[in-house]
Amino acid sequence: LRSGAGVLNVASITDAPGSFNLSLGSGGQTGTIALVGNLTANSLTTFVSAYAITLQGAGGTITNAVTFLNTGALQLGQAGGSQTYTGGLDTTGAGVVTLNGTINTTNTAINLAAVTLASNTTLDTNATDGTKVLTIGAVTGATHNLTLDTGHFVGANISGTSVSGVGTFTITDVGTATFTGAIGATIVTISDGLTLID
Repeated sequence: LRSGAGVLNVASITDAPGSFNLSLGSGGQTGTIALVGNLTANSLTTFVSAYAITLQGAGGTITNAVTFLNTGALQLGQAGGSQTYTGGLDTTGAGVVTLNGTINTTNTAINLAAVTLASNTTLDTNATDGTKVLTIGAVTGATHNLTLDTGHFVGANISGTSVSGVGTFTITDVGTATFTGAIGATIVTISDGLTLID
């Protein structure tokens, strides 16, 4: 799907019984691609260019690992929804990242740069061993709640920088949680964690 310099709005996409790759954008694109419904695909390819991607579906699953390379805005999820990136999720190459709802992986890593919350948000790697980690840059909460969850295993770690403006900040089911900057939240809750380092 390519929008050039314009805006492309898509209701939803599913690969049905097949296993297909979906490419969003191109190396020269500057516009916006917005999927307002669910996206289900085997794999997703993006490109290094200053275009925006919005995946607003309340559900949907991408099977293979997804790395967002677009340097424009990236918005994932819907308030109260749940998206799954089975093979893992990496947004460190993307532009401004906004999150909503629950973002899952399936015993695979989540690697995020700085994010802004547009609604209450949960990030969960659903780890079943000690090798799947969650890394997150600076979080701007805008009063919304944030839950970070990996798994109750040594090595299923959470690494972050700073957290600001969060309502309730919850860390649950984690090996070691480490934050290098200030944590600014109205309420901080830690449950079923092995180690917390701040």
